[in-house]
Amino acid sequence: MKATVIFAVGFLVAAGILAVRIAATGAGDSFQRKGAETQSKEASFLAPSRLGVLALKSAAVLDATTVRPLKAGDAVPDARLTDQNGRTFRLNDLRGKPFVLTFIYTECNMPTMCPSTTAKLVKVRDLARARGPWDGEIVVVSFDPARDRPSRLKAFAKGYTNDFSGFRLATGTEGEVAPLARVLNTYYSENQPGVFSHNIVVSIVDARGILRDQFFGTAWEPAEVVSALDQLGLTRPSAHR
Repeated sequence: MKATVIFAVGFLVAAGILAVRIAATGAGDSFQRKGAETQSKEASFLAPSRLGVLALKSAAVLDATTVRPLKAGDAVPDARLTDQNGRTFRLNDLRGKPFVLTFIYTECNMPTMCPSTTAKLVKVRDLARARGPWDGEIVVVSFDPARDRPSRLKAFAKGYTNDFSGFRLATGTEGEVAPLARVLNTYYSENQPGVFSHNIVVSIVDARGILRDQFFGTAWEPAEVVSALDQLGLTRPSAHR
C-alpha cells in the first residue's frame, strides 16, 4: 500500500489537531489516534500520518531538503548538539540508554504547545524513575538556535525543574537541527522573527539508537509515554535489557 502524504500548512485557527501515535510494531506501520485538541493563535502543521521513508544510516550527513521521515525500526541519525550548560554532545553519545526527544522553542507563546510539552516530559522522567532505576534521558531540542543559546535554554528549563539529571535542553546549528527534526516528523517555519509555526512530536528511541515509537500532538499524558516505554522494555536499567 502506498504511503499517503498529507500536509496542512499555514495557520490552523481553532482546528482540531489529531494526536496520533506510531504503534510500536516491528515495522511501525500501524497507527492509533490518541485524541484531539484545538489549537489557536499559534500556527501549526498537521503532523503527517506517514511519509515516504528514505533509508538512512545513523552516521549519515543529512540534508533537510531531501531526507524523509523515519518509521519505527529505523536508526535515528547522529547530530551534534549543545546543551543548556554549553557542553557539546552527539546523539550517538546516548547509545547504551534510551531517550525521549522532542523539539520546541523557548519563546513559544502557546501554553499548550512548547511549555506544556516540556512540563510533561519532566513528568515522564519523574514517573519513569518512580518505577525503579531508570538510566534514560529526556532531550528537548530547540529549533531556534539563533535565540535559544545555552543560557536561555537553562533559564527556560528552570521554569520546570531544577534537577537536570536525565533531562537536558539543547540546540545546534540549523544544519544539524533541521534535518534531525525532519526525519523525526517535526516541521517548523519562522513566520516572523522569533515566531514559528510548528507541530509537536515526541519520539522514543531505544538504547541502540532505533526509533521505537512516536506521539504526535499534545493530547498525550506523561503516563502514556511511560506506559509505552514500559511496553518496549525501556524503563528497566540498560544492563537488564
